[in-house]
Amino acid sequence: MKIIQRLKKWLNKEYGALIIESAFVYPIMFFVLMFLLYMGNMYYLKAKINSVVSQEAITYAARFADPNQEQFDKTIPTSNQGDTQVTKELYRYLDVFNLSDYGTASDVQKNELVKEIEDTGFYAGMTPANITVETHKVHNYVVYQTYEVTVNYQLKFPIRFIFSKDVVLLNMTAHEETPVIDTSEFIRNVDMAVDYVERTETGQSILTTLDNTYARIEKFIDGEKKPDPSEAVAGGSGTYTVTDLDAAISDKCKEYYDKYGPNLTAEQKQSLYEELLDLYKKTAPQNRGDLLVPMNAEVIDGLQKSNYGKGDVYFVTYKWETGNETVESTRTMKTMPVGTVFDRLGSPYGKCVGQVNEDGSCAKVSQRSIPYYFEGDDATQQASYHRYVVKVEITKSNLIEQIEKKASSVSEKERMKAAVNKYYDNKIPVYGNNGNQDGLAYGEIASMFGEPGGGYQYDMPLDMNDLYNIGMIDVVKNY
Repeated sequence: MKIIQRLKKWLNKEYGALIIESAFVYPIMFFVLMFLLYMGNMYYLKAKINSVVSQEAITYAARFADPNQEQFDKTIPTSNQGDTQVTKELYRYLDVFNLSDYGTASDVQKNELVKEIEDTGFYAGMTPANITVETHKVHNYVVYQTYEVTVNYQLKFPIRFIFSKDVVLLNMTAHEETPVIDTSEFIRNVDMAVDYVERTETGQSILTTLDNTYARIEKFIDGEKKPDPSEAVAGGSGTYTVTDLDAAISDKCKEYYDKYGPNLTAEQKQSLYEELLDLYKKTAPQNRGDLLVPMNAEVIDGLQKSNYGKGDVYFVTYKWETGNETVESTRTMKTMPVGTVFDRLGSPYGKCVGQVNEDGSCAKVSQRSIPYYFEGDDATQQASYHRYVVKVEITKSNLIEQIEKKASSVSEKERMKAAVNKYYDNKIPVYGNNGNQDGLAYGEIASMFGEPGGGYQYDMPLDMNDLYNIGMIDVVKNY
């Protein structure tokens, strides 16, 4: 027992621990620390060289695209002699197969890159070695160009591993390819392509299709679903909106205008009428807004193109019998007192309005003699039906006074005053034999477009929007 106890006591002593640690632990820890330091330096070298190569490609791409880049004297030469500058070489973008040596760096410029890479690193003996610039040039693809820089190099690990006779050599590659962005050249190329496209019928069709596609994408991004009209169900159960219908009608009129011109044959009018009616019927009634299409092909006079500050707009013109809108024997000038209710079947940009009786009744669609397609004869059930009430008695003197007070600008004031004066100059000779010449042209609606007429209408000097803006009328929302 004593022998065993003595053995345990001897084993618990730490004699020789310092020798063991000095002989094994310290060298291993020193080697590990040195290994970590050298590995960190190698990762730094790799990142630094990648950065240098990337910056080289970006810098030379900028210099190639813009001859006025700073440090212009260092621009890539067009030849190995470096006698001229590459960015001044005529038609340089047409060298698709790189037949010339334009856009290739000279040996001097490659050596500058090599020298910059050699000066990288923290420790002696670990600097990059065997550096070769494999690629340093422009690649031309006609519609775009890129600048590529590729560098091969070696990194030496200065510590030999156990049982290894040689140090470790790592073969590395740094690569960067960046686009050459010559903005002015790109704009010129795009303009040239657009010019060519716009001068062909096929190109016009393509541009129209693209415009419509972009418009639908914008509307979709704005949060509305804009279905194709062909996806809607005939009879007005589709979800095609008033914005879509407006664009579709204009596009269809443009298609016929570009193909046939403003004057159409009977067959072309029939075809246009059928296509417009199809678009209209594929739109739910509540989504049609104030948009209208012809009631038949016979009422179509032709097509017209106008510009309202938002680009060209194409629309149908109708065979209005100017001067015969009302029955001659009923024509008079009549004022509209405050509180008078009247209506309009059509957009607020029109000037002809209908009489609303004291009991709230009004003329039917057929009694208004207008050349548009409607579903049913009840005017109040149409999407484009509106009612208004007079706030200021509508006379010439009151119109001029309200324009002076309410017009938003001098130009608007002059425009509306000129319209009012022209209105009374034209209407008084025709309607002014009876009634108050300070009033409005009034009479029974004559038969037109195959409709019987019979309702009564006022012809306004300004459209509904103008009258509303100067405070003459207000909108009746419940009727």
